[in-house]
Order: sequence, then C-alpha cells, then structure tokens
Amino acid sequence: MSFDSIQFWLLMMVLIPFYWLLPFRGKNWLLLGASYLIYGLWEPRFLLLLLISTCTDFFLGRLASEKNAQPQRRLALALSLTINLGLLLTFKHFDFFIDSAHVLFPAMRSPVFDWILAVGFPIGISFYTFQTISYTFDIYRGRILPTENFVDFALYVSFFPQLVAGPIERANRLLPQFQSERVLDWLQIREGSLLVLLGLFKKLCVASFTAAAVKSLYLNPSSNWLLLGIAGLLMTFTVYADFSGYSDIARGLGKCLGIELIINFKPFVFAKNPSDFWNRWHRSLTLWIRDYLFVGVRTKSWGQIQKFSHMLLVFVLIGLWHDVHLAWVAFGAFHAFNILFYQLFLKSSYRKAVISRSPFELTTFAHLYMLFFFVFSGSCHVFYDNGWPVSSNPMGSVESLEVCFSLMLFLAPVLMPLLFFEWFQEKTGDYDVLAKAAWPLQAAFVGVTIAGIVVLERTSSEGFIYFNF
Repeated sequence: MSFDSIQFWLLMMVLIPFYWLLPFRGKNWLLLGASYLIYGLWEPRFLLLLLISTCTDFFLGRLASEKNAQPQRRLALALSLTINLGLLLTFKHFDFFIDSAHVLFPAMRSPVFDWILAVGFPIGISFYTFQTISYTFDIYRGRILPTENFVDFALYVSFFPQLVAGPIERANRLLPQFQSERVLDWLQIREGSLLVLLGLFKKLCVASFTAAAVKSLYLNPSSNWLLLGIAGLLMTFTVYADFSGYSDIARGLGKCLGIELIINFKPFVFAKNPSDFWNRWHRSLTLWIRDYLFVGVRTKSWGQIQKFSHMLLVFVLIGLWHDVHLAWVAFGAFHAFNILFYQLFLKSSYRKAVISRSPFELTTFAHLYMLFFFVFSGSCHVFYDNGWPVSSNPMGSVESLEVCFSLMLFLAPVLMPLLFFEWFQEKTGDYDVLAKAAWPLQAAFVGVTIAGIVVLERTSSEGFIYFNF
C-alpha cells in the first residue's frame, strides 16, 4: 500500500482521527499495528524479516549497554552487525552472488538458493537495517540507554511513514517522541497536510511527467546525444521529485501524528560544492555514513592517501548500498573523486573569491548532470545490456530542436512552480516556509496543487523509485 494509492489515503482518513482519541500507550499500539498492516500488504512474508531485525537489536542493545562487561558488549555489537548485514546481503544482493557463482561454478545448484531467489526483495530492508544497527551502535558508544519497552522499539523500527524509503532516523531523536505523550496541535497538523500535498505534487505531477519524457527519449533508437543529454537532465529532476516527494509525505504524515522527522532533502540545484550537495541530498544517509563510517574510524595520524582511500571506499559502499552493479560502483567513485578534486584544487580559492561563486555553482550542477546522465539514469545499464543505438548526429537536427521545444512546453507547468518554490526556500533559508505563509497563500497553494494532481496525475503509477533500494 503506497503513498500514491487511493486505498492508503482512505485508511489515513480513518486512522488519524481515531489515533488522536486514544490514550498515550494506545497511540503506540495503533501505530505499530498500522505499520505492520501497511508493510504486510506488500508481502506478508517480509514481516518475519522485519520482526527478526527488531527482536535482534532490542535484546542485543540491552547486552551492549555500559552496565555489562566489555566482552559482552563487543559480542552484542558484532552479532548485531552480522545478523543485520547478513540479512541485508542475503535478501537484497543474493541474486548477484548466485549469478557470479554460477558463472564460476556452473554445476553448483541448490534448492535453498532457488528458494531465497524466489522470495524476492524485501522492500525497505536497506533503510530499517541501518536504523536498527545505529540503535545498538549508539548504546555501545554510550550515547543512549537501551529502551525497556518492546512496543516503543518495534515502532521505532517500523514507523510506517518512513519505513520503506526513509528518512533513516536515529533512536535518540525518534524514540523519545514515542515514549512521551503527544498533544493534538492543529498548527502541526496543518503543516503536515501542506507537506503531504507538496510531496504528492512532486510525485504525481513532476516525477511522473518527467519520467514519461525520459522513457520516451531513452527508448527511441533515433535519439541523438543532444536528446539523450536532455533525458539525463530530466532524470535528475525525476529522481529528486520522486524521492524528496516521498520524504515530504513521510514528514507530513509524521506531523499529523505528532512526530517530527528529519528533513531529508534540501534544494540540490543550489549546492555550492560537491560536499554541500551531500548535505542536501538524502541527508539522513549522509549523516549515518558520517557518524558510523567516518567518525571514530579516521584518526589525526592519517595522511592524505589514507583519508582519500577511506573516502573512496565509503562512497563505493554507498553505491553498492543501492545495488551491486558496476554502474553503482562508478556512482560512488565519481563522487569520491569529485570531492577530492574540490578539496585539493578548488576549496581555498572558492572561499577567497566571492566573484567566482556563480561559476562554481554551475560546476556543481554540471557535476550532478553528468552523474545522473551516465549512472543514475540507467544509461550504463542500457549500454551494457541492450547495445543502445545512438544517432550518429551528435548535436541533432531541426527535428531534435523541435522535440526540445515541445518538451519545454510540456514540462514547464510542473517544473517551473517547483523550481520557483525551492528558489524561495533557499533565498529565505527557511525550509518550512510554506507552513509560515499567510493563509490566503496557503489556500491558493492547496487549490492549485489539488487541481494539478487531479488534472496531471498519471493513471499508471509505477511506485516510488527508492522502493527498489
């Protein structure tokens, strides 16, 4: 049951009012039941994996606390990492390992392998696995105390607005909200409702329309490099609108339930440098990587080569977190080398030369454009698997220019409002500016957005892109 389905919102129309009628503990039980129901509607078999991860870190977290001996604590952390990462690798990347093994050992067959492959991909496993691991890690480091209430912890792992595609939350931020009373706040509900509408507009209007344009350009064998370049650029906005739209809906639903979730996306086109880009794109993953793969691992004695090698490894792992494929290895390596180039050659001059700000912004956007064109848009897969025929005319013809002009007219009604809104967010520095606007502006936003969703919404929704990760 996805955010872009009618059934989901009919359920929310019943769930949210009933939720606010219940006492404190009743709210948590209702949310836990709703979370397992919504997740189970995708595939009931995956509920067992979610429960295993939950039970594993609930009990191992207690063993990892400072009141126990150090060997016990280390064993608890090691078991948490082994079990959680083992499940992640088995059910998310098992097909890659089996295919590789079949190439090396053609005679190797096992019904167990076939059963695991037949189970399929557990949606959201990449997100809730990181969330459970961080809980045990934080207890081991002495940052938080283990919770004694299983329902609270199970809700922390499975909270349905952010379960399947983030943001990746932390126990010290989310658990206390489940452990305290939530008071009905109409202002918070209004803010949440506006965020939900914004997210639906991004998904149903912007992402759906740009995705349709990208698909038609990529699948057209007569497309030349000009049109394919435009397709890569549009794919950037498709992924951004899809993923940030989901995050906006998740935050909005959280607010409607009295829960505050982290801002997962900020306007990426205004990033000043590659590092700033990662402070805007999928911020919860970036912060997770920083806190659990950088902090505590690097030391002051490391030289530049060690630091870069570590950074390269981390970014390659980020790519492999998405999928085990050469394209995603390139994704990580590209980012690592780009950040290294910026730090070695551009950082000091960038700080000194204010006049150079605009060129650096253009450089950063070019970096994003190339990233999505060659990796994220799937062009690598097309080259490897399909032998993509590209027109020999690199810059196109009059027909290509006509197609470009038609695309601009086709997409302007959905792209321009989004870009203007995010420019205003960046200009004011307020990412909740919509909730603080005067009520006539909010009413106009609601009316225009609902009309846009009704008129522009595509009937054949393909789900959210990051459900695949």
